[in-house]
Order: sequence, then structure tokens, then C-alpha cells
Amino acid sequence: METRSEGVRGEPGRAEDGPPAIAPARAVSGRRALTTCLLAGLAAGALAAALGEATAGAFEARGVKRQFQGVMSDLPTAKARDAAATKNAAMAGAGLGALLGLALGLAGGLLRGEARRGLAAGGVGLALGGLVGGGLPAAVFPAAIRLQDRHDVDPLLAGTAAQMIVAGLTAAAAGAAFGIGRGGIRDVPRPALHGLVGGMVGAVIFAAVGAASFPLAETDRPQAIARAPRMLAMLLPALAAGAAVGLSAVGRRGEAPASATPAAS
Repeated sequence: METRSEGVRGEPGRAEDGPPAIAPARAVSGRRALTTCLLAGLAAGALAAALGEATAGAFEARGVKRQFQGVMSDLPTAKARDAAATKNAAMAGAGLGALLGLALGLAGGLLRGEARRGLAAGGVGLALGGLVGGGLPAAVFPAAIRLQDRHDVDPLLAGTAAQMIVAGLTAAAAGAAFGIGRGGIRDVPRPALHGLVGGMVGAVIFAAVGAASFPLAETDRPQAIARAPRMLAMLLPALAAGAAVGLSAVGRRGEAPASATPAAS
């Protein structure tokens, strides 16, 4: 009996008593899940920021010819500027949603140890995230602008609320892709909910940083007018969403659930 006990302690992979032998591997997998999702969020956010800058200003507000005191001007109206900014925000949001959905879908499959499933989930995330991230701004931002301009709602409050909705639902779509890659449809609700919360937290952080560090960059509007805050608008929600989705794959003791851990041989 003593020889057998030493063998179990010295060679945990060969233990007949399953749970004690695989517990350390599960703990490592939990930390790996969080790290993998963080890196996925960082990569998606950085790529989305670069893509957003490459396409920034794709939609320009048309000028309106006006004459004032004998001087002719051709400047866009505030409404035209907001409409162009909304279209540019939708383009940037589609890129962020598609890249974040792709990255987290791949992460879910890789954490399960099935690259093919990860590719399929990444494809779903690419389509779903791009659709949500590109479609929501057209509906949400005009409503926020109307609240600011017509009903005297505080611009920071209305703008932050709109950004929270867009970032949260976009991240929820990416979280759903992670759940598909990790375990299938049954595993979608938890990472989707975590993604929703993470995206909203990232938007709040961006609003705080924007108001404090870029007060003249119009960070409460659909898209900031300066490069640095535009890039942060992509990076911060993606990072927060990656962290939140990663936490969804970690159990109460910092361990990955059994479904995400390869079976012990």
C-alpha cells in the first residue's frame, strides 16, 4: 500500500483516483483561459484601432453654401457632421465587432483543444460581431444626439450611455462566439453576459479617460475628432470584454470548468 501511495503522489497522471489527479491541470487551464482571452481582446482592439484609423474620415459631411456679410462660405452643418460621424463610427464598430468575435471564437475553440471548432466559432463571431457592431451605431447614436440637442440631456451622460449600449452588445456577440467555440450553444449565455458587462465597463472607462484627457476631442459624440481617443475607443472595450469573457471560463476557485479541460488519459 505504501508503494502504491508513493506512486500516486509521484506520478499524478497515472492515478486511479481521478479528481485529485486532474485538479492542478484545471487550475492552470483557468489561468490560461483568462490570459488567452485577454490577448485575444488586445489583438482585436489593436487591429480594430489600426483599421479604424485607416478608414477614418471615409464619410465626409457635405458643405452648405452660405453668405454672411458679403462673404461666401461652404461649411457643413452640425447635423451633417453628426451624420458623417455616425457612419464612420458604424464602419469602425463593424471592424471592432468582427475582429473581436473572430478572436474570441478562435480562443474558445483553442482552449477546448479543437482548432476546427475554433475556426467555425470564429467565423460566426466575425459575422455576428460585424453585424452588431456596424448596425447598432446607426440606431443608437442619432437617438443620443437628439437627447443632447433637443432635450438638453447632459452630453457626457447621453454619449456614454450610447457608447455603453454599442460596446456592450458588440462584446456580447463576441462572447457568444467564445461560448460556441468552447462548448457549443449551451455554453453561450455565460460568456455573452460577461462580454456585455465587459464591453460596457470598457465604454465607461473610455468616457472617463476621454473627458479627463481629451476634453476638446468630442469623445461624447459618435466618433472622436482626434486620433488617440478614436484608438482608445476600440482598444479599451475590447480589452475589458476579453478580460470579462476570460473570467466567464474560470470557476469559483480560479479553475476552468471540466468541459474546457481535456480529459485525463
